[in-house]
Amino acid sequence: MIKGRRYRLSSLAPERGKLTQRRKERKTQRGAWLLPVFFLWFILPLENYAQVDTTEIDSLEVYVTPPVVITASRLVSRVAEGTHPTTLITRERIEESGARDLSEAVAFSPGLFVKRYGGLGGLRTVSLRGTASEGTALLIDGVRYRSNAEGGFDLGNFPAEALNEVEVIRGGDAALFGANSLGGAINLITGDRSEKLQLRGSLAAGSFGERSGGLSGTGVVGQHSWDASLYLTRSDGDYSFLFNEFGETQTISRENADFANLFARFGWAFQPDESGCELRLTVQSYDTDRGVPGAVVQGSRERLEARLDDRDVFGLVRVDRSFDEVHLSLAATGRVNQLRYKDPSDRTGGIAGVDNRYDLLNGNLIGRGLWFPDDKSLVESRIEIENIRIKGDNLDPSVGDQAYRTRVGGLLRVTRSIVENSDTDRLKVEGGIRFDAFSDLDLQVAPTLGLVWRPFREPIRLRAQGGLNYRAPSFNEQYYLNFGNADLQTEQSHSINLGGTWEAGKGIVIESSLFLIDTRDRIVAIPRSPVSWSAQNIGRVLSRGVEFGLIGSFFKNVLSGSLSYTLMQTEDRSGGITDEHLIPYSPQELFNGIITFRQWGVGLTGSWEYVSHRHTLSFNTPESALPHYVVVNLGLAKKVQLGRFETTCRLDLSNLFDEPYQVVRNYPMPGRSLRVEFSIAMNKVD
Repeated sequence: MIKGRRYRLSSLAPERGKLTQRRKERKTQRGAWLLPVFFLWFILPLENYAQVDTTEIDSLEVYVTPPVVITASRLVSRVAEGTHPTTLITRERIEESGARDLSEAVAFSPGLFVKRYGGLGGLRTVSLRGTASEGTALLIDGVRYRSNAEGGFDLGNFPAEALNEVEVIRGGDAALFGANSLGGAINLITGDRSEKLQLRGSLAAGSFGERSGGLSGTGVVGQHSWDASLYLTRSDGDYSFLFNEFGETQTISRENADFANLFARFGWAFQPDESGCELRLTVQSYDTDRGVPGAVVQGSRERLEARLDDRDVFGLVRVDRSFDEVHLSLAATGRVNQLRYKDPSDRTGGIAGVDNRYDLLNGNLIGRGLWFPDDKSLVESRIEIENIRIKGDNLDPSVGDQAYRTRVGGLLRVTRSIVENSDTDRLKVEGGIRFDAFSDLDLQVAPTLGLVWRPFREPIRLRAQGGLNYRAPSFNEQYYLNFGNADLQTEQSHSINLGGTWEAGKGIVIESSLFLIDTRDRIVAIPRSPVSWSAQNIGRVLSRGVEFGLIGSFFKNVLSGSLSYTLMQTEDRSGGITDEHLIPYSPQELFNGIITFRQWGVGLTGSWEYVSHRHTLSFNTPESALPHYVVVNLGLAKKVQLGRFETTCRLDLSNLFDEPYQVVRNYPMPGRSLRVEFSIAMNKVD
């Protein structure tokens, strides 16, 4: 085995590249005081700018701006050659966008809408192609992170600093990603930024009491590689907004919106020389404490004392072993999540208010085998055993204070390529089937079939993919007091993707996709009394649309960026009085872009996000429509290389034109804000 080679449990990268590699192996307003310092940094006459080296590797151009390496062929292969439409968000793009967390890092992907409940500390959930937040699977390094018994996840808990890359895979595929992937999956790729020793520290301050700091490092010592990081983010969340209070417009400051998040990660890998074996350990955790103010309505301010404490620890141990034609891996994951909600002013919980706690424990055992019978074929098999337990003090009395779910699943996937020459596949066909047996649900079978066809010698690829998918009901939907329904069935979904990609140049990809997602047995809340609701399988939702995307770099990476446009219709097809009406909070148009200009050691980045109107009620009355909004951001960064040290200074202006808008009704978003960040990285010199 070549030293440094990494095998992920992920099946997201093209298997053709893995096969080729194996054949080779077998043959041999409170950060404003920093503004003057920032501009002094820019005008000082420094001559030791980071130089841009241009080299040729395998006849493909590579641009190096230490310590970031951009390889055109790598980006093109992962975006253009897969059967699923995929957006690859590189580390460089995350830095240039000024993203603070995962929600801002993925915001410029086609077909993706981030639902934001206020500023930095507000809940941020994702909708892929009109599906609910529960319909997107979250993976870490290709391994499932959240269980199938949980609802939507908060993207704000993952700081952008901790992300190496992010893959947004659009299109339902339960066979590949498991349950709850009706819209697709988000794969967080962490660690492994460099095989050289690298240490980095950063400090940032900004408007509304925002401040953050972090330390990280990666390196290789003999046969051991490691990465570690620690990040702290805080915000007072006391931004002002305009509000019409009984006909009079007033300026109000958001209350109880403070936020604090401590994130830590450690990764270690051991790879003996020539053994074909690797051992990996990953531990990742966050501890979040925030105020959770409610909607801003006339005459009252809701939940001004409510607090939410969310603690999460995730661990992964994996062993990989390679033989001549077979690669085997065994992984075990464990996750502990503690969620506590307190509101002393909410008398529904008694004289002392509400104080609820939920403890979730999730464990997985995953065995995987890859067989390469020849240079054109791959056979993958997988077996999974999962156990989930939740303990809470607000569950239905029928289950007491605990609920359990066990799942045993398996996957068989076959990929066959027809190779035109040594460099590219003419036709690749991929098929697979998954089964999942649950202790509290019916047996689920999910097939998938996809192909990528290159009909001409030109780098144009056509692709098609379809499958049957499902979403398991969450523990909240089954067992939450006065709402849960233990008799719920899994949601069933049919999805179809048709599209193509064109490699218009080195590192430039243009893509388009048509999609359809038909979800039946949709779990919806229906009233059963004036004060209580119940979850029922009575809904049907049809989502269909078209996506366009462009990503690339020009003029030897002086100019780079991405554009995306989505036009979609997500309708209620349940047959009731709201039939063919738009689902609440499903925009019909999304248009965004990010462009970076680099010259003389300076990077100027501009980005914008357009979201069309959304209805807040199923009846789609004119009064229920939230207006469209356009948010423009601007970033300015300067890097200076001084020997082994690289110093970066960055200024970000968010919501440049101070646009007043709401993503969710009665949850106002912040106006214009300023953020300044300094970072320094030390790289070991060979």
